[in-house]
Amino acid sequence: MAEVEPMGPPSPQETLVERLRSLTRDFDPPGAYWVWDVANRFVCENYCPDHIGAAVASAGVSGLWCDDPTLEPPHEDGGYKAACVDCSIACATCGKTLAYTLSDFGALEELNHFMEAEGPLSPEQAYELLAAVEAVEDLTAHEATRLLELANAPLRCEAPDA
Repeated sequence: MAEVEPMGPPSPQETLVERLRSLTRDFDPPGAYWVWDVANRFVCENYCPDHIGAAVASAGVSGLWCDDPTLEPPHEDGGYKAACVDCSIACATCGKTLAYTLSDFGALEELNHFMEAEGPLSPEQAYELLAAVEAVEDLTAHEATRLLELANAPLRCEAPDA
């Protein structure tokens, strides 16, 4: 039987991911929804489950739909975690954070933002930072340590002012 080598302490990045997961344990953003118009073109807005119905209805009223029986009326799509986006996403109507994963570009942009940020984090910001950290292979020890300092500040209960 082969000996199992003892594991060393977790890396700064592993510690950061563990901390961010603990901060976001009770934060469960809904999946993102989108509207498709009559030409089956994506209308570039994201919506939460509470506002997608009004967005679809509005698409018909705003001229994205007409009475041509050969065209499909506007309809919704989504309801799941948006994949590989370039920035955090929120409902266009209410601003609620929606579930997403970041592209490489988006992760780097978010990490650069958080490297300069001051704490404490809101639950939404902890989710945004976790999405960025999970999208990159390796943070430098400096980056992981700096971001862990930010994540270790007491959690802010409300979202920051815009």
